[in-house]
Amino acid sequence: MISVEQQVHGYRQGHQLLNSSVSLSKADQSTIDQLSDVAGPLRPGEMFSPYVSAYPLPSGTFYVFARTWQDLTVARAGCVRTLSLLIPVTGWASAASLRPFFDLLKGDGLPSSAVSVDVVESVPEPLPPANDFSGKELLEAMFLEDAKPVALFDAADPELVAERLMTAMWPGLRARLALSTFALSPRKVEGRFFDLVFAPKDAKPRFSDWPGRRVDARAGRDSRHRWTGAIYSRVFIAPFPKLMGDRAGSLIETSEDSSVASLRIALLWDELLEKVDRSPTAALGLLDIANSRSTLSADTAQSLTPLLREATSQALSDLPTADAWDFVAAIVRKMHAVFPDSVVKYVSEAAGRLAQRDPEGALALLSRPDADDALAVLWPTIALGLADGFLGAEPALISAEPGVLARLLAAGRPLAEAAAISPSMISGMARALSTLQPEQLAAAKTAMLPLLTNDDQVEAAVPLIASLDEEELLAEVLHLERANGLSSTAYAGPIAARARAIGATTSLRRVLLQRDVTLGRSSFLQATLTPSVDDALWLISEPALSVQAANGYLLALLRAASDSDRRILLGNEAVLHRVPDEGTDVLMWAAFSGVLSLKSYLAVVFKLLPASGAEERRRLAFHALERCLPSRLPNDGLSTVSTLFDVMAERVDVALVARAGLGRQADTDVLNRNLIAMGLSGEAARNSFIERIDEITAMLSSRYVLELSKDAASSLANLLWTAQTLKPTVGLAASGRLLPQVFRSRSAPVSILVAACFPVVYRELASKEDVPDLLKFIPFLDWDKCKSARKELVDTFMMSSAWAPEDLALTAFLCLDLDRILGRVAESHGGDQYLAHVLAGSQRLPDGPRAATEAAIGRVRQARWS
Repeated sequence: MISVEQQVHGYRQGHQLLNSSVSLSKADQSTIDQLSDVAGPLRPGEMFSPYVSAYPLPSGTFYVFARTWQDLTVARAGCVRTLSLLIPVTGWASAASLRPFFDLLKGDGLPSSAVSVDVVESVPEPLPPANDFSGKELLEAMFLEDAKPVALFDAADPELVAERLMTAMWPGLRARLALSTFALSPRKVEGRFFDLVFAPKDAKPRFSDWPGRRVDARAGRDSRHRWTGAIYSRVFIAPFPKLMGDRAGSLIETSEDSSVASLRIALLWDELLEKVDRSPTAALGLLDIANSRSTLSADTAQSLTPLLREATSQALSDLPTADAWDFVAAIVRKMHAVFPDSVVKYVSEAAGRLAQRDPEGALALLSRPDADDALAVLWPTIALGLADGFLGAEPALISAEPGVLARLLAAGRPLAEAAAISPSMISGMARALSTLQPEQLAAAKTAMLPLLTNDDQVEAAVPLIASLDEEELLAEVLHLERANGLSSTAYAGPIAARARAIGATTSLRRVLLQRDVTLGRSSFLQATLTPSVDDALWLISEPALSVQAANGYLLALLRAASDSDRRILLGNEAVLHRVPDEGTDVLMWAAFSGVLSLKSYLAVVFKLLPASGAEERRRLAFHALERCLPSRLPNDGLSTVSTLFDVMAERVDVALVARAGLGRQADTDVLNRNLIAMGLSGEAARNSFIERIDEITAMLSSRYVLELSKDAASSLANLLWTAQTLKPTVGLAASGRLLPQVFRSRSAPVSILVAACFPVVYRELASKEDVPDLLKFIPFLDWDKCKSARKELVDTFMMSSAWAPEDLALTAFLCLDLDRILGRVAESHGGDQYLAHVLAGSQRLPDGPRAATEAAIGRVRQARWS
C-alpha cells in the first residue's frame, strides 16, 4: 500500500496553491507551484484537453504525478486547475502498475479538495498498443543515443504513450523521469529540461531553441539501431510494456537502473544470450559485460553458468586446438573476476579432454605469463586430462618447463601416480625438479614424496628431499618405514645429507634408533655417519647401540673413509681402540699409514701379528722395525724389538737393522737396546746377524766410540765369538774392523768386546809374517806386530776404570799368550796392583780361564821375584 498526498492549484488572484494534504519544503513547494501552471502561453481562444505531468521534487521525497485542466470558470484567459499527486518516490518507482495513479487523476469536474489517499498496488492489466506514431525514433532518441531531452510533436494519444513508456521503465529511470503530455514551449524542473514533452504540431516554432531532439510523431523513419525493433515491440505493442525481455532483466541491479547506458549494456547482453548457443565466442562478450558490472546477481550468474559451460565445450570441440586453448584461457580469465573457482572449474572441465588430445598445447598454455594466477583453476583439470592420456602426454611432460611440471604434479594425484611409475618420467622429474627453488617445490613434494618409495624412484625424490624441513624430513623417514620397512636404502644418503644441511642429524638418529633393528634401519643410520671424529665418538658412546652394532658401523665408516679422513679418525686413540678384531684390514692400513702415535702403532702391530699370515707378518714386522729401531720405545722396547726380530726370523733384514738401529743417528739407549735385542732374538734371526756380522760392525765402526752398556757389549761379543767360530774370515774382519772403536771407548764398559775382538786379531798377527790386508787399518800395529798389540792392550786396560780387569785375563787367555800379556802388566807402572785386580776378577771367569789366569799370574810374580 502506498500513501499518496494531494495538492490542488488554480487561479485565486493569480495561480497558487488552493488546497493541500501535506506541508512541503520551500524548494519542493516552489517547484510544484510553478509546474502546476499551464505548460506554455496560450494563444487567444486556444483550447486544450487535460494533460498529465510527471516529475521528481528536489528533496527526492515525493514524485509528482499531476493532471491539468483548462479552467474556463474564471474570466481571465489561460487559467488552469491542477491536481497533483505526491507519491513517495520508492512507491512510484517500484509500482508494477501505474493505472491506480491514473485513476486518481480522473474526474468530471475541476478538482477542489486535497486529501491523503492510500493506494493499493494492483496487478498490471494489459494496455492497448500505441502503434500509430513514430515510436521507434522516440525510443532511439531516449535510450539508444546520446541522452538528450525529446519533444514529440503531433502524437495522437500522448497519455497512452506516456503510460506505456513509464510502465516499461526500470525503477531508477522512472524515478528521474520528467514528462508532460502537453507543452506549448520547453519545460524545466530544477534547471534541467523535461526528458519528454508532447507538443502540438503548430508549437514547433516555440521549440526553435530546444537543445534536445525534436521528433515528428507522424513521420515514418527507418530504424537506426539493431535493437530498436525489439524495444519498440516490447514498449508500445506488447500488452505488458517493458524495456527488456524477462531473460536479461536480472543483469541490471537497482543501483544501475537509472542509467540509459545500463540499458544499452543489457540489450547487448540479451543479444549475446541469443547467439551463445550458435557462436561460442558470444560467451566471451557476456563475460566482458559481467566483468564491467560492479556486482552480478546470483540469479544471473546461475543462469549464465550452463550457457558458458556449453559454449566452452562446443568451442573446444569445433575450434582448431590452438584457437581452442586461446578460448579456454580467455573464458577462464574473464570468469576469474566474477565467478567463484568452483563455477569456473565446472565451466572449463572440457579443457581436460582437450589436454588429452593436445598435451603440447596444454603445456604451452600453462607456460604463459599469468600474473594474477587467473588460470589456477585449470591446472587440476588439465592435470587430470594429461593423466588420462599419459602415454601420449609423457614426451611433452618430460620436456615441460620445470615449474610447470612441478605444479601439474601437485595439481592432480592421478598424474602424479602415473609419473611415479614411469622410468622416463622419473629421470625427467629429477632433471626438472633439481632446477627449482624450495618454494617452487612445496606443493610438488607434498604430492610426489608419498608416491616415491622404491629405490628406482629415488632419482626424482632427491631434489624433493633436499627441500624438506626437519619435521617433514622425519615424517618422510616414518613414511618410508610404513611403506617398506626402510628397505629402500637408496633414500638413506639423500635423507642423511638433508639432515646434515639443516642441522637435524641428531633428531634423525633418534628417530632411527626408535625403529626396529633391520638392515634398512642400519643402512639409514650408517648414512648419517660422516668420517669425522665426532660421529665416530658418538657411535662409541651411544647407549642405544650394542657394542657389536656400534663396532660394525664404525668399521663400515672407516672402510668407506678417504685416506685423509681415515688418518684423522684413527689418530684418535678412542676410535682406534674400538676397531674390532674383524677390522684387520683397517688396522693394517693404520699401521702403514704413519698416522699413529708410536704407542698406538705398537698396539696395532702386536694386535695384527697373531691374526696375519706369514708373509703379512714379515711385512708388518719389517715396517715396524723401520719405525722402532731408531726410536725410543715404551718400557725400553727390548721385548718389542726382539719379538719383531723373531717374526722376521731368517729373513731379518740385517742391513736395515744396522742402518736404522746401529748408526750414528741412534742414541746410546737405542743402540744398547738394539744390540741386546739382537742377542736375545731366536736362533733363526740370530744366525742372520752372525752371518752378516761384518755389516753390523761396519755400521758400528762409523761411530768414533762405542758408548755401550755392559749388557749391550756382552750381546755383541757373543755374536762376534759365534761368527768367529762359524765364519772365521768374516769374524776376523768384523773383529778387526771394530777393534779401534773399542780401544777408543775407554769410558764405556765394553771390555768384553776386547775379549771378543782382540784375540782373533792377535792370533792372526802371530801367524803371519806381515800384517794381513784386512787388518792394516788397525793404527797401532807396526813392524813388531804382537808386541805393539800387547802394549796397546795392556795400556788401554790399565788406563780405563770402566773396563773389567778379568776381561784382560780372558783376552790374554783367548790370545793363548797369558804369560807375556800379564808380564807386560807386571812391567808397567802400578802393574802389581793391577795384577791383583786381575786375579780377583778372574774368579768371575769360567773355570778354564780362571785357573789359567791364576797359574800365569803365579809364574809372572815368581819370575819378577827370582
